[in-house]
Amino acid sequence: GLPPEPAGKLIDMLLAMDAYPVASIGDKLHVRHLSDAFDIYEFYDATAREQAVVSPDLAATVAETTPLKVLFAGQPAVVQSQLERLDAALGHELNFVRSHEFFGEATAPGVNKGTALAALANRLGIAREETLAIGDENNDIEMLTWAGCGLAMGNANTAVRAAADAIVPSVVEHGVTWALQRYVLSS
Repeated sequence: GLPPEPAGKLIDMLLAMDAYPVASIGDKLHVRHLSDAFDIYEFYDATAREQAVVSPDLAATVAETTPLKVLFAGQPAVVQSQLERLDAALGHELNFVRSHEFFGEATAPGVNKGTALAALANRLGIAREETLAIGDENNDIEMLTWAGCGLAMGNANTAVRAAADAIVPSVVEHGVTWALQRYVLSS
């Protein structure tokens, strides 16, 4: 989880920027209040409303109970600006990444999908060369570069495409299905 002190600073900074932080604590999503920004998050996670907990003093909640990550939602240009400001101020204490055009997120240093995939493969006794990962956003880059075969979706941005071993069709073209047929199920 995020270290308490920088996590508290993060929440304060996000609120000062009029951002909408969502703290993932356990299996709940803590927010100061429900708003249109939460609706954006809910559009991509249909179970979000069930997981929502209103915590009016979100900074105190985050300081008391370590969040796994803090996500913030907004319009794409605003999220990019916020990511840059947060990284400049807290990048030495937290990891910042764009996880979707509408979302930025913060995790503890060294925590990313690449380290998660490595830990899972190790736990299951699967060699790195036998792993396959598919991604489309910046939070997938470490996973794509760690995997034995890293595939970028056709709708991925330039940085994700550059990190991948190959490009597969886009989400709307059923790229994951195509990739599984091509790289896993074919002889």
